[in-house]
Amino acid sequence: MLFLRKTMDSFLRIYSCNDYHRIYEIGPCFRNEFITSMCASEFEMLSVFSNYISIAESVTIAFELIECILGEPIHYVKTSEKEYIAYIDNRLKERNYQFVGTYDKHKQKSEAVDDIFEKYHLSHPEYAIFEHTSCALSYLYGKADYNQHFFSKACNKSCDNYTRCMNDYIPCDDADIDTALRAIGITHGWRQENEKLIIDAKITDEQRSYIRHILQRVVVAPNREPTYSEKIIENCNRGDE
Repeated sequence: MLFLRKTMDSFLRIYSCNDYHRIYEIGPCFRNEFITSMCASEFEMLSVFSNYISIAESVTIAFELIECILGEPIHYVKTSEKEYIAYIDNRLKERNYQFVGTYDKHKQKSEAVDDIFEKYHLSHPEYAIFEHTSCALSYLYGKADYNQHFFSKACNKSCDNYTRCMNDYIPCDDADIDTALRAIGITHGWRQENEKLIIDAKITDEQRSYIRHILQRVVVAPNREPTYSEKIIENCNRGDE
């Protein structure tokens, strides 16, 4: 299982287009990531697919997602500074021209996976992570704003508009924290101490990253929920006993 995680992660990193990266992850929820060479470990793209027993089926779905999002590569570009696969997807362009008369690659690639949602009965995300293209307040809404910022109550240091965010920065209050935690199912059992957010409930690594990035708070959560991979290993160890 761990091998699959690393292998798929390495495979998906190959795909980029003019430094624009977008990969969809299948897990307990279905979420999108913006990945760059500077991404932190908590932003690994593909974890073990807990919704599917068959590894072969998981790989098949991953390939379909890649094909849907990237379309058909038209040529491979290699320069002295970087390498990437250039592509064009006429299906996406034609579909967008037909309905709105323009081509917005960001919006269209979000909508391009609807058929796969239906085919595999996947749920839409309960919360989303947008690492680089949105201000942190976008997390609260679960929607990327592609640098067209809301009035910020939090800032994203990775964003191109970081200076603008800092100028408009307003520290998150208790209501903002409550909204963010409710988005991931935590309704009680949290408190603030010395700029640290202490959570008594069990949370996953993804939830910890979500909270830290949207609220710019150090998260202290003694009760860590094991990852799906760790659960698999633990069950195997119990079987050996």
